[in-house]
Amino acid sequence: MLVGFAYFSSTLAGSSDERLKVFRSDFAQVVEEPNPAWNDLARALTHLEEPGADHPVHPPAPLSRWMPDDLSGFYRYNGSLTTPACDEVVVWTVFETPISIGRRQLRRWHRLTSKTGGRLTGNIRPLQVRNDRPILYDPGFPFSSFG
Repeated sequence: MLVGFAYFSSTLAGSSDERLKVFRSDFAQVVEEPNPAWNDLARALTHLEEPGADHPVHPPAPLSRWMPDDLSGFYRYNGSLTTPACDEVVVWTVFETPISIGRRQLRRWHRLTSKTGGRLTGNIRPLQVRNDRPILYDPGFPFSSFG
């Protein structure tokens, strides 16, 4: 399972760096106890009864709330959107460290429906060709290794 957060910098609009930034982490751990970081967002999902609806999350939170605690190892590559038209305008960052989500919190996502009426589960896009794009790896340096 995975989650992705999209970030677009309007200050870069029109520049050669005009790319959507996506941070992704694998949910390797579905746990029984809820993850407090997801409480506000999971509650907001209950207000999304119609496809395409939106609802603010209160209080607003920094993106770091939903990121792994350990950001020292990650992969980065230029890629594409995962939904049509699948334009190659994304910089993907994939973290090695998984994050956890509570089983009940996850069920709220499974109740959401797409614009076509289907559930938002099993919507995995097949792997795509790399088109000679490099995949960069940054192992990071844990603070404990500095002495």
